[in-house]
Amino acid sequence: MPTREEKRKIIGKALDYFAECYSIFTEQILRYTYKSKYSEMIVTILNRDSIKKYTESNINLKDPQVLLKLLGNMYHLRWNQNPPPYIGGPTIKSRIFECRAIRNKWAHNEEFSTDDVYRALETIETLLKVIESDYEYRKVKVLRIRILNKLYLK
Repeated sequence: MPTREEKRKIIGKALDYFAECYSIFTEQILRYTYKSKYSEMIVTILNRDSIKKYTESNINLKDPQVLLKLLGNMYHLRWNQNPPPYIGGPTIKSRIFECRAIRNKWAHNEEFSTDDVYRALETIETLLKVIESDYEYRKVKVLRIRILNKLYLK
C-alpha cells in the first residue's frame, strides 16, 4: 500500500507531465486563435474570476494551477457551447474540471485514497491521450498500472 507521501508524489508527477504537454498545446491554440494578442487574451481569461491578478510577467503555463484555471475559464468564456473539435467536447471539459479539483486537493495537502490516485491518473491519462502526447501518456499509464497492482495486492 503506498504511503500518503508516495501518493502525493505520484499525483504531483502526473500533474507535471500534464502541464508540460498541455502548456504547449494551449499556447499553440491561443497563438493560432488570437495571433499577436494571445498574451493579452491569456491575462484576460485568467483574470475573469480571479482574486489574484495576473499580468504577462507572472504567468507560467507550466504551473498546473495556472494552466487548469486558464483551460477552465476558456471553456466558460469561449467553448461552452461549441468547443473546437481538437479539444474533445464535453467529456474533456469534465476531465479538465476533474483535473482542476485533483490539483486543488493535492495543493491543499488533502488525503488521497489509493482509489483516488488511480482515478486521478486515469483522468490525466485521458487528457494526454486527447492531444496525442504519447510519451507522457505512457508515463502516466505506467504510474496508473503500478497503482492498480497495489490495489489488487491490498
